[in-house]
Amino acid sequence: MNKYIVEKAGGTQVQLCIKCYNEFPIHLNLNNGICNDCYKILQNDELLTQAKKNSDENKRISTILIILTVIIGSAEILLFIENIVQITNQTIQEIIGFIETINPALIIGLIIIFLIYLNNKEK
Repeated sequence: MNKYIVEKAGGTQVQLCIKCYNEFPIHLNLNNGICNDCYKILQNDELLTQAKKNSDENKRISTILIILTVIIGSAEILLFIENIVQITNQTIQEIIGFIETINPALIIGLIIIFLIYLNNKEK
């Protein structure tokens, strides 16, 4: 005989809940020997466990997305810096080409005039 089935006075049999040992009618034994109250608690626990698993998975996905965003952002920044370097190199080459076409004596004269200007500005 099942130890969770008890015969009450008058010959009626009842089922004892395997979790809380409360009595309930045998014909309501739909949850493998667990009363409805305990079954609801178990369902809530399972829902909470599933929600926590989903939350953990969402955190992992968020972390992966953040890492991918940083990697993509870094690549964009590197491309931007590369473009700036290319423009700067091109500009420097143009300036050097311009300077090469000017008479070196004129450049020296302009530097001297600029130094005199700075000297007078300080006084």
